[in-house]
Amino acid sequence: MLRPRWKPLLDRARFRVRIAQVLRAGPPFRSRLDRIIIDVTHLCDLGCRDCNRSCGAGQAPAAEEIDPEQVRRFIAESAAAGRRWRRIMLEGGEPTLHPRLEEILDILLRYRREHAPGCVIELCSNGHGERARRVLAGLPPGVAVKDSAKRPVAEQGHLAFNVAPADLPAFADADFSEGCYIHSIFGLGLTRAGYYPHPVCGGIDRVFGFDVGLKRLPATAAELAGQMRRLCPLCGHFREFRRGGRRTSRWRRNAGDQPPGALSPSWEAAYRAFRSRPPRLTPY
Repeated sequence: MLRPRWKPLLDRARFRVRIAQVLRAGPPFRSRLDRIIIDVTHLCDLGCRDCNRSCGAGQAPAAEEIDPEQVRRFIAESAAAGRRWRRIMLEGGEPTLHPRLEEILDILLRYRREHAPGCVIELCSNGHGERARRVLAGLPPGVAVKDSAKRPVAEQGHLAFNVAPADLPAFADADFSEGCYIHSIFGLGLTRAGYYPHPVCGGIDRVFGFDVGLKRLPATAAELAGQMRRLCPLCGHFREFRRGGRRTSRWRRNAGDQPPGALSPSWEAAYRAFRSRPPRLTPY
């Protein structure tokens, strides 16, 4: 189900309005429990600079993917908890590269039929290359597509993700447990290592190897505060709208205080260690 050409413009407008609302409400920010993004793979056929999952060139691309059995477990947990998701999005990496994507979508579509008829199931693709176009054209009915239309190495809307707030003196007094706006808008994240406030957090964990993914569906957003204390100090999104640990009133799309592709010491060391010996996280 491809979207009309005007739909991305409307989505961006709604996104900006929602961000403004979230920022005005102020911290602490907590994950929405009615939306979830599943990172199905960390493979990608682009090398985008400043990828917030570290799948870009010079970061930490890896042949890691979620197993359909893990998705079945997520659905079983959701059904047992009476969780009726409003939106389930598949991201990555590039989701169309997952060899068992069709099986994963079948699991999610069955969940929607049996438990949450209003749930939006959406796949976010970079739309790059013949394979992606072929897979997107063959998706089953009822799956929405968000095509970001990215190009190789371009940071289209990306910020300098790999500049860790913890490496900047201005954030010495920041309360990282307050989180950022990202998960307050998009909701939880699920990766092959478990649940996170947002899958960006899972992308940080897979590089640094803290192994803090929750192995059960969280009942409250407060259960994720410990992860934020550990992971937000490393996240460029936390830095994106805060200066000196204070929330700004204006959302800055590209946090222009840092150049594209910048690396702070924490990320330089983590990528160097990853290339030498990638961390092994406990599977969900």
